[in-house]
Amino acid sequence: MISFIYDIAKQFEFSLEIKVSAREEGRLKSSFKIFWQKNKDKILISTIPSVIAIVLTAFFSQLQEPKSTDLEREKFVIELQEKVNNGTLTQEQVETYFENFSSISKYQTAFFKANKADKEVSGIEVKQEVTVTATIPSEDFDNYIFQKQNNDTIIQNAKVYIISPVLVAGIQKKWTGEYEGENIRFYVKDKEFLEKSQNKVISFNTGFFIICEIRKITNITDGKEKIIWDISEVTNYGTDEEHIFKHNTSRNTKNKVVVGQLSLFSE
Repeated sequence: MISFIYDIAKQFEFSLEIKVSAREEGRLKSSFKIFWQKNKDKILISTIPSVIAIVLTAFFSQLQEPKSTDLEREKFVIELQEKVNNGTLTQEQVETYFENFSSISKYQTAFFKANKADKEVSGIEVKQEVTVTATIPSEDFDNYIFQKQNNDTIIQNAKVYIISPVLVAGIQKKWTGEYEGENIRFYVKDKEFLEKSQNKVISFNTGFFIICEIRKITNITDGKEKIIWDISEVTNYGTDEEHIFKHNTSRNTKNKVVVGQLSLFSE
């Protein structure tokens, strides 16, 4: 929990210090005190307490699925920092940050896993001042632990421009290409297309693209999204729309040029 607070303070460029008081003998409660410098800008100082309150509320709320990419998160944090500096940051904007952009799941998962493993912990009660803001029994801890999620999608007739092919025979490395304006790295699983590429049957020129079946695997672990791309099958390739060569795997008929179109490559 402390690591998470420091992480958020770093994002918002707050200077914080957290002190933990030792438990008194026979007591079950731990006390945390958060300090920040008062010689900073008055707008910033007035913002910190409300942000910390939202931080703690978010930490003890059930996890939501992440809804953003790293780039979106970076842009959003920059926008929030500007609002902190000029005093226009709203509670709704901070709450949006935690719902969509923060790294809360990593810290929250570690916190609740540790408490779940401690059989002496029967529950957690959270107080801010004298108000109880959350009461979480141990049987509900799993609801606060982020589970790994996978999403497997097959995309047909995808057009991928090849940026960097792997043309050394027998080398299993990822290719680089552009799909829908995004640079992606992927393995080519179409054995016949791969062999033709690596044996110089197919030549790669500027603007070279393939029409293919893509498998997109999205893994989400501890709130972090990782996408794996595979090219399952290549059906066509070329360098412009007027000259497209049809590629058939052994599952189809003998290779032939698309009717009405010229072959870029001879076999």
